[in-house]
Amino acid sequence: GRPYPWPTTAQSTNGARSSSSTLGLVERNSGKSRIVHHEKELPTSANFGFLAKHEALLVSLGAKAERYFADDPVICLITLRHFAEVLAQRTAANFGLYEAANEGQAELLGRLSAQGGLPRQVQELFHGLRLAGNAATHEHKGSPGEALHQLKMARELGIWFHRSFSGAALKAFKPGPFVPPRSPEDPTAA
Repeated sequence: GRPYPWPTTAQSTNGARSSSSTLGLVERNSGKSRIVHHEKELPTSANFGFLAKHEALLVSLGAKAERYFADDPVICLITLRHFAEVLAQRTAANFGLYEAANEGQAELLGRLSAQGGLPRQVQELFHGLRLAGNAATHEHKGSPGEALHQLKMARELGIWFHRSFSGAALKAFKPGPFVPPRSPEDPTAA
Protein backbone atom coordinates (compact mmCIF):
# COMPACT_ATOMS: atom_id res chain seq x y z
CA GLY A 1 0.00 0.00 0.00
CA ARG A 2 0.88 3.63 -0.43
CA PRO A 3 1.37 5.84 2.66
CA TYR A 4 -1.40 8.32 3.36
CA PRO A 5 -0.23 11.79 2.23
CA TRP A 6 0.08 13.23 5.75
CA PRO A 7 0.78 11.99 9.26
CA THR A 8 -2.28 11.10 11.28
CA THR A 9 -3.23 9.49 14.56
CA ALA A 10 -2.85 5.75 14.80
CA GLN A 11 -5.60 3.43 13.66
CA SER A 12 -5.90 -0.29 14.22
CA THR A 13 -6.26 -2.72 11.37
CA ASN A 14 -10.04 -2.78 11.88
CA GLY A 15 -10.25 1.02 11.46
CA ALA A 16 -10.78 1.90 15.13
CA ARG A 17 -8.76 4.85 16.42
CA SER A 18 -6.09 4.11 18.96
CA SER A 19 -6.24 5.85 22.31
CA SER A 20 -2.55 6.68 21.91
CA SER A 21 -1.79 10.17 20.64
CA THR A 22 1.22 9.56 18.44
CA LEU A 23 2.39 10.76 15.07
CA GLY A 24 3.22 8.39 12.26
CA LEU A 25 2.58 7.67 8.63
CA VAL A 26 -0.33 5.36 8.10
CA GLU A 27 -0.11 2.80 5.33
CA ARG A 28 -3.40 1.71 3.81
CA ASN A 29 -3.54 -1.66 2.12
CA SER A 30 -6.69 -3.67 1.36
CA GLY A 31 -8.77 -1.61 3.78
CA LYS A 32 -6.28 -2.11 6.64
CA SER A 33 -4.10 0.57 8.22
CA ARG A 34 -0.87 0.31 10.12
CA ILE A 35 1.75 2.76 11.31
CA VAL A 36 4.91 2.48 9.25
CA HIS A 37 6.88 5.30 10.91
CA HIS A 38 6.57 6.42 14.51
CA GLU A 39 7.96 9.86 15.37
CA LYS A 40 7.07 10.78 18.96
CA GLU A 41 4.31 11.50 21.42
CA LEU A 42 1.91 14.22 20.35
CA PRO A 43 2.72 17.54 22.05
CA THR A 44 -0.08 19.08 24.05
CA SER A 45 -1.55 22.51 23.42
CA ALA A 46 -4.41 24.31 25.13
CA ASN A 47 -4.96 26.26 21.89
CA PHE A 48 -4.66 23.53 19.26
CA GLY A 49 -5.39 20.25 21.08
CA PHE A 50 -8.96 20.07 19.77
CA LEU A 51 -7.56 19.51 16.27
CA ALA A 52 -6.23 16.05 17.23
CA LYS A 53 -9.61 14.67 16.12
CA HIS A 54 -8.74 15.75 12.58
CA GLU A 55 -4.98 15.69 12.25
CA ALA A 56 -2.19 15.05 14.77
CA LEU A 57 0.22 17.07 12.65
CA LEU A 58 -1.89 20.22 13.17
CA VAL A 59 -1.61 19.86 16.96
CA SER A 60 2.13 19.23 16.68
CA LEU A 61 2.70 22.30 14.50
CA GLY A 62 0.55 24.51 16.72
CA ALA A 63 2.39 23.36 19.85
CA LYS A 64 5.78 23.90 18.21
CA ALA A 65 4.81 27.40 17.11
CA GLU A 66 3.70 28.20 20.67
CA ARG A 67 7.02 26.96 22.00
CA TYR A 68 9.03 29.22 19.64
CA PHE A 69 6.98 32.44 19.64
CA ALA A 70 9.10 34.36 22.20
CA ASP A 71 12.60 32.95 21.64
CA ASP A 72 12.49 32.58 17.86
CA PRO A 73 9.47 34.34 16.34
CA VAL A 74 10.79 33.73 12.82
CA ILE A 75 10.65 29.95 13.37
CA CYS A 76 7.21 30.37 14.95
CA LEU A 77 5.93 32.17 11.84
CA ILE A 78 7.47 29.59 9.49
CA THR A 79 5.85 26.82 11.54
CA LEU A 80 2.49 28.61 11.42
CA ARG A 81 2.78 28.88 7.65
CA HIS A 82 3.27 25.10 7.55
CA PHE A 83 0.23 24.74 9.86
CA ALA A 84 -1.84 26.82 7.41
CA GLU A 85 -0.62 24.77 4.44
CA VAL A 86 -1.62 21.49 6.09
CA LEU A 87 -4.97 22.97 7.15
CA ALA A 88 -5.65 24.19 3.60
CA GLN A 89 -4.83 20.73 2.21
CA ARG A 90 -7.16 19.09 4.74
CA THR A 91 -9.86 21.64 3.87
CA ALA A 92 -9.45 20.81 0.19
CA ALA A 93 -9.62 17.09 0.97
CA ASN A 94 -12.85 17.59 2.93
CA PHE A 95 -14.34 19.43 -0.06
CA GLY A 96 -13.07 16.75 -2.47
CA LEU A 97 -10.68 19.26 -4.06
CA TYR A 98 -7.29 17.98 -2.86
CA GLU A 99 -4.95 17.41 -5.81
CA ALA A 100 -1.30 17.28 -4.72
CA ALA A 101 0.92 18.14 -1.76
CA ASN A 102 3.21 20.18 -4.01
CA GLU A 103 0.47 22.60 -5.09
CA GLY A 104 1.36 26.14 -4.01
CA GLN A 105 -0.56 27.60 -1.09
CA ALA A 106 -1.73 30.67 -3.03
CA GLU A 107 -2.98 28.44 -5.86
CA LEU A 108 -4.79 26.10 -3.48
CA LEU A 109 -6.41 28.97 -1.60
CA GLY A 110 -7.44 30.49 -4.93
CA ARG A 111 -9.10 27.24 -5.99
CA LEU A 112 -10.86 26.86 -2.64
CA SER A 113 -12.10 30.45 -2.84
CA ALA A 114 -13.26 30.07 -6.44
CA GLN A 115 -15.24 26.95 -5.48
CA GLY A 116 -16.93 28.89 -2.68
CA GLY A 117 -15.33 26.78 0.03
CA LEU A 118 -13.78 29.61 2.03
CA PRO A 119 -15.62 32.52 3.64
CA ARG A 120 -13.90 35.89 3.08
CA GLN A 121 -12.63 36.14 6.68
CA VAL A 122 -11.12 32.65 6.46
CA GLN A 123 -9.39 33.55 3.18
CA GLU A 124 -7.86 36.58 4.88
CA LEU A 125 -6.62 34.50 7.82
CA PHE A 126 -4.99 31.96 5.48
CA HIS A 127 -3.36 34.71 3.42
CA GLY A 128 -2.15 36.55 6.54
CA LEU A 129 -0.38 33.41 7.78
CA ARG A 130 1.04 32.78 4.31
CA LEU A 131 2.42 36.32 3.99
CA ALA A 132 3.86 36.38 7.54
CA GLY A 133 5.45 32.98 6.87
CA ASN A 134 6.91 34.23 3.58
CA ALA A 135 8.44 37.28 5.28
CA ALA A 136 9.90 35.04 7.98
CA THR A 137 11.27 32.54 5.48
CA HIS A 138 12.65 34.87 2.82
CA GLU A 139 13.46 38.07 4.75
CA HIS A 140 14.04 36.66 8.26
CA LYS A 141 11.34 39.02 9.57
CA GLY A 142 9.27 38.42 12.66
CA SER A 143 8.74 39.79 16.14
CA PRO A 144 7.28 38.14 19.25
CA GLY A 145 4.24 40.44 18.88
CA GLU A 146 3.65 39.35 15.27
CA ALA A 147 4.19 35.72 16.21
CA LEU A 148 1.63 35.96 19.04
CA HIS A 149 -0.86 37.66 16.70
CA GLN A 150 -0.44 34.94 14.08
CA LEU A 151 -0.79 32.22 16.74
CA LYS A 152 -4.19 33.72 17.55
CA MET A 153 -5.10 33.82 13.84
CA ALA A 154 -3.98 30.20 13.34
CA ARG A 155 -6.18 29.16 16.26
CA GLU A 156 -9.14 31.01 14.69
CA LEU A 157 -8.52 29.06 11.48
CA GLY A 158 -8.39 25.83 13.47
CA ILE A 159 -11.69 26.69 15.18
CA TRP A 160 -13.29 27.43 11.80
CA PHE A 161 -11.98 24.10 10.44
CA HIS A 162 -13.21 22.15 13.46
CA ARG A 163 -16.65 23.78 13.31
CA SER A 164 -16.87 23.17 9.57
CA PHE A 165 -15.88 19.50 9.55
CA SER A 166 -16.80 17.98 12.93
CA GLY A 167 -20.39 16.93 12.26
CA ALA A 168 -22.42 15.90 15.30
CA ALA A 169 -19.56 16.45 17.76
CA LEU A 170 -19.80 20.19 17.09
CA LYS A 171 -22.58 20.83 19.63
CA ALA A 172 -20.30 19.98 22.56
CA PHE A 173 -17.34 22.03 21.23
CA LYS A 174 -16.47 25.11 23.28
CA PRO A 175 -13.00 26.36 22.35
CA GLY A 176 -12.63 28.74 25.30
CA PRO A 177 -10.32 31.75 25.19
CA PHE A 178 -6.89 31.81 23.58
CA VAL A 179 -4.23 30.85 26.14
CA PRO A 180 -1.07 32.90 25.57
CA PRO A 181 1.94 30.59 25.63
CA ARG A 182 4.39 31.24 28.43
CA SER A 183 7.71 32.74 27.54
CA PRO A 184 10.43 30.19 28.21
CA GLU A 185 12.33 30.81 31.40
CA ASP A 186 16.07 31.33 31.31
CA PRO A 187 17.60 28.12 32.78
CA THR A 188 20.71 30.07 33.80
CA ALA A 189 18.74 32.59 35.90
CA ALA A 190 18.84 31.81 39.59
